[in-house]
Amino acid sequence: PYVITEHASSINGNQTTPSQAVILKKAYSEARKIICVGTKLKRSLCAYVSDPDKVTVIPNFVDTNTFAFSPHRTEKKKHFTFISIGNLNKRKGFWDLLTAFHWAFKDMPLVSLIIAGDGEEMQPLKKLIQSLHLQEQVKLTGRLSREELSGLLGTCDAFVLASFAETFGIVFIEAMATGLPAIGTICGGPEDIITPESGFLIRPGDVDALAAKMKTLYDTYESFDKEKIRQSIVSRFDFQLAGQKLRQVYSEALEMSKPPKASES
Repeated sequence: PYVITEHASSINGNQTTPSQAVILKKAYSEARKIICVGTKLKRSLCAYVSDPDKVTVIPNFVDTNTFAFSPHRTEKKKHFTFISIGNLNKRKGFWDLLTAFHWAFKDMPLVSLIIAGDGEEMQPLKKLIQSLHLQEQVKLTGRLSREELSGLLGTCDAFVLASFAETFGIVFIEAMATGLPAIGTICGGPEDIITPESGFLIRPGDVDALAAKMKTLYDTYESFDKEKIRQSIVSRFDFQLAGQKLRQVYSEALEMSKPPKASES
């Protein structure tokens, strides 16, 4: 017996080929249980699964000890910093983010943006930063360790990621576990994480809306309860809670695989 844990964003975006679909359907049909990380991914999986009841949503989890609350983050500081984290590729929407940041804060030099990550778009993004004259406001850090990210998040004020597709978005729960309000897109993952009390959701590719929500978050920053933002993450995405759910699914799969008991004579 086996259990499948599905993370593939290609399924969320209906990007599988016919031959891949055949293989997936066979694998899913023979699995005792299927675990996926989000509700949109579950809906997409149901196109390949004859029994939707075998699919269970268990979201990714965060080590809330590593990504601890930053208690000083209560009032808006003179210097305000947005942070974004992800692989530097087109799917993550960093071009939209830089354009939106430019529109919203080009005349506000004390507002800055940090982008943490590495990838194929590093040099093109550097050129875009130069063309938008944002060298003094935007910093590209390159790839950082989890410990480095945790320390960096503690110095920032808000998180933003403008992805075109996510099956979950673990960087959201890492950032929000430290108390950061967040802005994300309705792209398959963030809508399971961000609530009206913890930030804003926009449609992917809507640069006008992204700029507007970044400005709104900046203007209304003190209205966000940072401790409640953290607690909303701890209560849903703590690693101990995820472990309990995983044990339950695997226990059920093992129980289903036991041979039927012989009838008593």
